[in-house]
Amino acid sequence: MISLIQEYIREGKEVKIVTARVSTDGTLISLYNAIIGQYIIQAWCKKHIGQTLDVISAKDFKMRLLYDDLAIQVKTDSGELVQ
Repeated sequence: MISLIQEYIREGKEVKIVTARVSTDGTLISLYNAIIGQYIIQAWCKKHIGQTLDVISAKDFKMRLLYDDLAIQVKTDSGELVQ
């Protein structure tokens, strides 16, 4: 994945990390945890990818691709699972 991300960046594509680790419910403790999570993820990106990436807690509806280790793909507008 790191090589793929670096390739996308070289091609000028925008790459973001989507994770619930930076989500917040508005409480001070969840905001604190989101800030710490953001910091840890940014440090990891800098070390392993060579630069920081945007880290968001929800899907961006302009996304063209989403990689996930748990997702099951559904064919667009069909409800049919991709096996």
